Amino acid sequence: MSEFRVYANKGWQMVFPNGWEVSVMFGAGNKCEHEEEYMLFDEQMCSPFKPHVSEDAEVGVFKPDGSACMDFPCSHNYVSPAQVAKIIAWVMAQ
Repeated sequence: MSEFRVYANKGWQMVFPNGWEVSVMFGAGNKCEHEEEYMLFDEQMCSPFKPHVSEDAEVGVFKPDGSACMDFPCSHNYVSPAQVAKIIAWVMAQ
């Protein structure tokens, strides 16, 4: 099963046909430039029409059994868009 998920304008997840999952979160409290904001929801974060912008993100990778994969390429925190693309390619190849 493949699917997309979105979480309170904080980020998104993708589940691939191989059962692996990538989680990319960049909202308040995540390990990214917004880490120190600690869930300070403002109009921009809550509006579906105003994007929440971040230069980096916190990335998690999960195996088909739901367990966390800790040995994927690139950092797990403060990940750039280019690194996210590399992680997604790696996950799809599993």
